[in-house]
Amino acid sequence: MKILLVNNLYPPLVRGGAEQFAVNLVESLTALGHEVSVIATKPYFSKITDTEQIFYLPSLYYHLGELPKFFRLFWHYFNVRDRKAQRKLTALAATHNFDLLITNNLQGLGLSLGQAARSKGIKWLHVIHDVQLLHPSGLLHYGHEDLLNKSASARYQTLVKKNFGSPDLVISPSQWILELHQRYGFFADSLATVLPHPYQVTKQIERSLTDICHFVYLGQIEEHKGLILLLDAFRAFCQRSKIKAQLTIAGDGQLLNLLKINYQNLPVTFLGRINHEQVAELFSQASYLVVPSLCYENWPTVIIEAGLAGLPVIASDLGGNQELIHNHDYLFVPTVDSLTNKLIWAATNRQVTSAPVLPSLLSGSDYCQRIIELIN
Repeated sequence: MKILLVNNLYPPLVRGGAEQFAVNLVESLTALGHEVSVIATKPYFSKITDTEQIFYLPSLYYHLGELPKFFRLFWHYFNVRDRKAQRKLTALAATHNFDLLITNNLQGLGLSLGQAARSKGIKWLHVIHDVQLLHPSGLLHYGHEDLLNKSASARYQTLVKKNFGSPDLVISPSQWILELHQRYGFFADSLATVLPHPYQVTKQIERSLTDICHFVYLGQIEEHKGLILLLDAFRAFCQRSKIKAQLTIAGDGQLLNLLKINYQNLPVTFLGRINHEQVAELFSQASYLVVPSLCYENWPTVIIEAGLAGLPVIASDLGGNQELIHNHDYLFVPTVDSLTNKLIWAATNRQVTSAPVLPSLLSGSDYCQRIIELIN
């Protein structure tokens, strides 16, 4: 098959799990003999250039943080109707004769290219990664669940439905986020199914207990990821518990320098961004992975990575986290008191805690064969 995959970010521009999923999908489809092209975005004035298979479209998406709030809101509504990705698809379709369009995150690319593909007889698969079809931020924060019911969100959702349309097939890694979209009237005319993201199963990492309880965080250093919550809870843990502990935070983002200053008196190490080999080494030295998200997560890749490595995980009791961590002893309400108590419980019970029991995971090849079966 000739396939066009669309995601707003693609290497060398990578932030989170959606980009990792897109790369793995392209590699797996190519290995099966499919011809795959990619449309993604890049900052204006970027030196990133197109290749024979990857086409980057300049977008203001990367510059939103520099703009006033009103302009950012205006841009999100404009993005729904943006036609530049649709025009690129039309131009490529004339020479590539695509059989299948796979859309992922579409911020900065417009939401109309799926309908354009279907009008040309191209089948369309959409993979859900977050709530960007329900709210322009793509985020749903704990304590603000009514955000999706506000009049501005309702108007946005109406505009999205009109421009986005109904894919032939919708795949979601979690039941939670699929049902949330369906509750707001999305995908009524689509075949929709839950299919966990593929992952290459690896051997469990050898870990050894020491006198120090070692908590680790791996991910973006952004407010919605709960880093301030984690550090405040860890400070309270150090004040209340006699158990020796340390916290290692790996990743980068806007809050990194501020957190280094504000929490410099705690036994905390900031590693910055690390590669896959360094992640394996970090997990081998860790007692627990902590996932303190303040927003409802879909299917956190980091929990999968920790589970496959045999590392116990404690996480906020939100969204898809519940589908990956079935033992609620390892879940907490995202408040400082709740997380502090969970850290104390975890440190006290290190001898008996265990890694999450993950659902059956398909390899990249099996996953791709499954979606081809479903789309046909």
